[in-house]
Amino acid sequence: MPVHHHSLPPRRTLAEFGRPPGVYPAGQLDFDSEGLLLLTDDGTLAHRLTDPRHKQPKTYRVQVEGEPSAAQLAALRDGVALNDGPTRPAQARRMTAAVGLPTLRLVRIAIGAWRLDALAPEHWHALVL
Repeated sequence: MPVHHHSLPPRRTLAEFGRPPGVYPAGQLDFDSEGLLLLTDDGTLAHRLTDPRHKQPKTYRVQVEGEPSAAQLAALRDGVALNDGPTRPAQARRMTAAVGLPTLRLVRIAIGAWRLDALAPEHWHALVL
């Protein structure tokens, strides 16, 4: 009897989106998240944005299963202890699950002062700094 393997759809990469030459991501998005990703042609800026000492705060919009209670929201604000230690902001999916609210969708809407706003999926906008 043949064995059938079920696989996930192919993982999309930045190469598919026609970014300008010489422009690279400053950071990354987790496989199961979506949203804002900063791209730059300035290596110094890229290093500064990804260096833990200068990392910009990231803001996410999270769609969860269920309606969060005041206690669950307070627990998320205070930080959640997971099996491997206290949470960091990049672990939003596991944080919500730890308080009984599994994450259905995770969208990064801001990195520091840079905001996603009305930018359509798979589009980019040039900024001059």
